[in-house]
Amino acid sequence: MECPICHSGLKPFKEIPEIKDHFLTKETFKIAECANCELLKTVMPERVNLDKYYDSDDYISHGGKKLNPLHLAYRIARKYTLKQKRGLLNALNTEKTVLDFGCGTGDFLNYMQANKWSISGIEPSESARRNATLKVGTEINKSISDTSDKFSIITAWHVLEHTLDPIETIQKLSERLNFGGKLLIAIPNYKSFDANKYKGYWAGYDVPRHLWHFSPKTIKQLAAKLGLTVQKTIPMKLDAYYVSLLSEKYIHTNKLGLETVIRAIISGNQSNSEARRTGNYSSLIYILTK
Repeated sequence: MECPICHSGLKPFKEIPEIKDHFLTKETFKIAECANCELLKTVMPERVNLDKYYDSDDYISHGGKKLNPLHLAYRIARKYTLKQKRGLLNALNTEKTVLDFGCGTGDFLNYMQANKWSISGIEPSESARRNATLKVGTEINKSISDTSDKFSIITAWHVLEHTLDPIETIQKLSERLNFGGKLLIAIPNYKSFDANKYKGYWAGYDVPRHLWHFSPKTIKQLAAKLGLTVQKTIPMKLDAYYVSLLSEKYIHTNKLGLETVIRAIISGNQSNSEARRTGNYSSLIYILTK
């Protein structure tokens, strides 16, 4: 196997050679590493049907319907993060137009539309795309190729790690940017404190739904390869708590009691505290410019 960014050979990830799908199937997947640019790859069997790994009522971003403490925590955090994202976009763009790549069921687009933004969306999942279209009242496209419009702001919130080819994806998205436009990519950071703490139980790996795993060094090299610049990196501090909560749940065989919640809060605090020194927050938003 070859690294798609720097074309070095991929070897078994020395920290965690294999990771279990704790969320759904309990299958185990090998992880390969590029020692040069730090990209990690989930090694998948040939001709595998990826859809089955998303087929769960617990998969929130595609419209999971079960109501449990995790979903409640997700919805509370989402209210805060939507405000954070809106504030970030307001500071970056006065035209108030945005394309959201991998928009899921359209919560972000719906929120931005309610705040007087002109919205467009792309979502490959048929069911999520249908829900998003109904929610925002405008047609959501299936792929980047379905639109030729140009945008000043394109967002990809926790999507790049799911794509079959992250380089091709960013290349196509950058082609839809106006000159000087901004591409915002939010992804987990496997160099974070919580990733190192939970290792194979770290929910940020989320194999095999996450086909790729990134560090800040990876993103800088990927951007440079495509003629883009990482203008700024912004922490997503709430992710440390939510990911720690999921990770604790996996460790303790899906039990989600008060002790689990307390451990997750402590872990989230530790992760954010360490990241203030290192910059390695649990998840990061990268602002890329042409």
